[in-house]
Amino acid sequence: MIPPYNKKRCAAFPFETRIHFRRKTDFFPEEDATKSYSGFEPTRLQAEGHSHHTGWATKDREDRSGGGLLIAVPSNISAQQIPIQIQQTRELEILAIKIYVRNISFYIVNIYAPRGFNIILIKSFLESLMAPMIIFGDFNLHHPMWGSDHISRYSDEFVEWITDSNLVLLNTTVPTYRSSADATSLLDLTVCSSSISGYCNSYVLDCSFESDHSPIITELSLLNSNKRIFKKVNWQAVMTQTHFIFNNPEVDSENLSDKISHVIANNIREIKVSNRSFPPWWNITDTDQKLNILQLNNRFITHPQLQADLFADYFASKNAYHEPLPLDFLYDKNNLLNKPFHILELHSAIKNSKNTTPGADHVTAIFFKNLDQGQRDVILRYFQKLFDNAIVPDSWKHAILLPIPKPCKDKTKISSYRPIALTSVFSKTFERILANRIFYYLTKERKLHPQHYGFVPFKDSRSATYLVHKAIMNAKLQKNFFVGISLDIKSAYDSVYVDGLIYKCLQIGITGNIAN
Repeated sequence: MIPPYNKKRCAAFPFETRIHFRRKTDFFPEEDATKSYSGFEPTRLQAEGHSHHTGWATKDREDRSGGGLLIAVPSNISAQQIPIQIQQTRELEILAIKIYVRNISFYIVNIYAPRGFNIILIKSFLESLMAPMIIFGDFNLHHPMWGSDHISRYSDEFVEWITDSNLVLLNTTVPTYRSSADATSLLDLTVCSSSISGYCNSYVLDCSFESDHSPIITELSLLNSNKRIFKKVNWQAVMTQTHFIFNNPEVDSENLSDKISHVIANNIREIKVSNRSFPPWWNITDTDQKLNILQLNNRFITHPQLQADLFADYFASKNAYHEPLPLDFLYDKNNLLNKPFHILELHSAIKNSKNTTPGADHVTAIFFKNLDQGQRDVILRYFQKLFDNAIVPDSWKHAILLPIPKPCKDKTKISSYRPIALTSVFSKTFERILANRIFYYLTKERKLHPQHYGFVPFKDSRSATYLVHKAIMNAKLQKNFFVGISLDIKSAYDSVYVDGLIYKCLQIGITGNIAN
């Protein structure tokens, strides 16, 4: 059963990390019952002054029971309901509040227009709101601007007003309404001031909760007050302690990377910094976004550990283990590719290393760049031993996976994320040495196709574009047809047949330990 208040078109602020605006609270998952809302009375948000209570601002439908508008605000947000001196009927319902958080204020306007929204009726009221605003509701307008194939009454005036008022439409072309005949359309719109559009992210949920309208979530990261945690490494202590490891002949070189990782981990301290210390471009990034809700089998998962387990299982299923084919890697061993490593190869690999986020072993590219000649010789011998024995240390196989949301996708669905793997810099440096050798061999022996443009010096996509353009022009001059086929393969890297790829490498001369 849907609670009575869920019949209203509403917005809510259920999360502590950032404000989320929601329409149609039949979306509220069962887990949200743990949030401390103190009541449902509309008097919690007062028309004058600021209310510091959790509460609900409502606009009831006067001519019939049920329906209406509702905006909910939690206890850590101060809000004021805005009086609206406009005659409201069943053709137009409006509810507006002003939010105050720290030194930031903005308006939330909720609109319902069942027969189409006429901006002329409330244009003067909306233009009187001086602070940034977010407007959302069921506008019942159709326009090509949001993917419709026709223009309905009042929609041209609404689009013109958005443009002239320096507002931004947050919707994509994802439909928000599904009729009983299973026809879809986009009727629920979200508009915000351009000054805060960079902090807003809006998307449509795939689950309708037995409603003809889909829930829409709009996130505003501008108010995120969580402190960011940085890890600071005492590099002076690290270099002093690793100096003993490099110069002690009794130290087992087989576990060199693990020993260095242990030293760095013991010299890390965490620093908490408030978000207000960062420029805006940092605040609007999604790289640290907390996953509030994941949906699985009609259940909502909010516990971080359960979410992490779901992501681990999902990404692991994309790379299922299989027994490798018994290939002969050492047959006709290529001496050019399998000769001993040279110190210049290590220097080049370290020089081209970017100072990206380290993997689980905490070793960074800066550490490698600060090694002296003697220490790099030790690293080179360590790499040579691994190469000769075809060994990959277990720590190199351990990666930290960060799920990054795909743009304009439903963030409650686990398939809407792509993984970013933070791997060991030891592994990256070793791989870079091998990759440079393989690439040198492929170019020297002319093993690459002449029309291969990716990751090849002096070639890029512009070269391919030029050839396509040239072919089109030739076809046009000769009055022929030009047929172009573009392939976008789903999960292309995940579906690569690894054994087949290795077999092809063996066929073109990439043999020996470098293939093993």
